[in-house]
Amino acid sequence: MGIVKPIIFNMDGKDRPFLLDFNAWADLEDELGMDFFEIIGKFQEGKPSIKLMRAILWAGFKQCDPDITVRDVGAMLSVSNLQEAADAITKAVEQHMPEPSKDVDIPNPPAKPESHSPTSGSSE
Repeated sequence: MGIVKPIIFNMDGKDRPFLLDFNAWADLEDELGMDFFEIIGKFQEGKPSIKLMRAILWAGFKQCDPDITVRDVGAMLSVSNLQEAADAITKAVEQHMPEPSKDVDIPNPPAKPESHSPTSGSSE
């Protein structure tokens, strides 16, 4: 597999390179406080939040435009281009994520430990 190349996404009347490489995912994890699997899971649920959409777009645009801010991206989003933005994210994810090989087992992400809070008034 070679170097990941950006897709071009027209946003706010300007063709912008959009790149979801490992640096973008790391930036996105920092921005959202979620790991890769949580982010993908929330997006694939089919109803991503505006905050998630904005952050994914920011992380992808930032790789080719380091000065762009989350708020800059938010100013470019509107109801009229939200579906187009979701489609661009889906395309970038599909383009940049290899199909799993039949010969390689990809482990499932570790389950988060359940939190147990002590019940009040119980004695053991």
